[in-house]
Parts: sequence; structure tokens; C-alpha cells
Amino acid sequence: MAHIKKESLQPLVILLSVLLWFAVFHFNILNIPDIKMGWLKWESFFSGIIGYYWFLVRERE
Repeated sequence: MAHIKKESLQPLVILLSVLLWFAVFHFNILNIPDIKMGWLKWESFFSGIIGYYWFLVRERE
């Protein structure tokens, strides 16, 4: 198996995590009652993305 640099995986990981967040909140996979309120769904989705980017930036320093 070829050795893959961690940096080259980051865009893929970000994309997958964004899709995962969208799937969890859009289709309510975790079956959380409050998610049916639209603002909570999108607030959670975007805060998850922002938090993930912040984590990546901190780890890169």
C-alpha cells in the first residue's frame, strides 16, 4: 500500500465529515427530537464544520 501524506488526506476528510454532519442532521440519523426544528439543525451543522476547521488549523500550528 502506497504511503499517503496526511496533508493530502485533509480535503477528503473535511468533505467526508461535512457529508456526515449533513446526513446526521438532515436525515436525523440519531433520532434526536429537537433536530426537527430547522434552525437547530443548520446551527448544529455549521457549528460542526466551523469547529472542525478550527481543530485542523490548531493542529497545523
